[in-house]
Amino acid sequence: DGSWLVRGNRRVQSAFASIWDTDDLITSMDSLFVWRPWRSPADAARTRGGWLHRDDHTAVVDGKCTVQGIVSLTTADDARGGFVCCLDTHRDDSYPVRDWRYVCLDPGDLVLWHSNLVHASEPGCDASHFDFNALLRLAVPVCMVPRRAADHAVLQQRRQRFLDGATTKHSPHKVSDAHLHDAGFFFLRPHHPLELSPDMRRVL
Repeated sequence: DGSWLVRGNRRVQSAFASIWDTDDLITSMDSLFVWRPWRSPADAARTRGGWLHRDDHTAVVDGKCTVQGIVSLTTADDARGGFVCCLDTHRDDSYPVRDWRYVCLDPGDLVLWHSNLVHASEPGCDASHFDFNALLRLAVPVCMVPRRAADHAVLQQRRQRFLDGATTKHSPHKVSDAHLHDAGFFFLRPHHPLELSPDMRRVL
């Protein structure tokens, strides 16, 4: 499972450990970003843009908010599309309208941002750069917080979500059926749980 290879990657874990000053972390279990190449702007395969937003930015522990991330497994730029953000908007709760910028990424790059930063995914603008024999975008969202941010019940729910093959929201310390149903997350059936490596199990 590619998502768990990213979550279990020691360099990814190290990045979040440096943010929280602990390596006792739990990870989000988000869905993948998967885009197909498109041939014209009207093509149904072209993802929709224009959904700039902020995510939950309440304090998790020690007054710190969540820091979200994406590991890109394909090239991301203004031609192909990908992650965009409005710089410095995490400092301004008035949600000002500002120009967003693409964050250019090479395969394997990790980008991190404060959850209160205005961000989104935007489609690219130049199909001449596409390889029509490959996915246009493949990226793994990842967010990690200290294990102590979650109570015992949440930790148990997380393990069950993993066994059920369920995705969750980006906040690892919050898991509920309401979150799953309201946001349209789904269970994969039939599902055979992945055999996790020690590095993967560390952040479950």
